Amino acid sequence: MTSLEDKLVYGSDASPTFTHRFQENLEAVRALRIDETARDKILWRNAAKLLKLPGV
Repeated sequence: MTSLEDKLVYGSDASPTFTHRFQENLEAVRALRIDETARDKILWRNAAKLLKLPGV
């Protein structure tokens, strides 16, 4: 997984009415046996970098 951690971005097109599904999907990513740095990249850092958000 380490070689891909910079290329993965978690995304969802879940409707606000399907919050239980969103939570299940997010928990599945959190349950992966990867280090915290890789998990942060997948969940938000890579997207922030892609969008060129300040401070990332």
